[in-house]
Amino acid sequence: MKKLFSIFVLVATVAATTFFTSCSEDNDNTVPDITLGGQANMDIVINSVGNWVEPGFTATDNKDGDITSKVVITGTVDVTKLGTYVITYRVEDEAGNYIVVERTVNVIVNNQTYVASYAVVDVITGPGSGTYNYTVTASISSIDTGKILLANFGGYGNTQIAYFTFTKEGVISIPSQHVTGSPGFEGTLQGTGTTADNGNVLNITYSYTYDDGSGTDNGTATYTKR
Repeated sequence: MKKLFSIFVLVATVAATTFFTSCSEDNDNTVPDITLGGQANMDIVINSVGNWVEPGFTATDNKDGDITSKVVITGTVDVTKLGTYVITYRVEDEAGNYIVVERTVNVIVNNQTYVASYAVVDVITGPGSGTYNYTVTASISSIDTGKILLANFGGYGNTQIAYFTFTKEGVISIPSQHVTGSPGFEGTLQGTGTTADNGNVLNITYSYTYDDGSGTDNGTATYTKR
């Protein structure tokens, strides 16, 4: 009788152990998925909208289903300042698997950014050495919308028109060009410049070689929107 009781206990123990093992869940090693609304890399023209509006996203998991509400967002976009901004989206499922997705937002300029009247402070070395204050009016070329026309360049009168081109990041290029319109002040111009992150100030460095052979002025000019 004692021997039979021992066999019964052994069988019962084995059966209980087997039951526990068969009920354990499979390991979940699958990471969730995040789908971004809109574009993963997008451009916004500076000051073209009142504020940053999130284009949206969804998150799903093979075990947990819709986990969009669990997404944690890091970062924001200042639409009043030029630059590149990164928004990070992170979500984790119940098993601890996680995914991180990024959206890159570029706050940029376009031709309309530059259309304005500017107060200019121009510091010159050369034949016309000195510091000059004048007003320049910027407009878009009707022939090439990628060119910005500057009337009264150098303070030589509204018929003295130069132009510059730009990248979406606000880097300015003044290609070599022959500027005419104000008798006695014709010359060849070239230079470079940058746009301040608020879009309202241009910092331009240039050289201007006069046709009359009097020499070359080198200018460092600050253009501030009026």
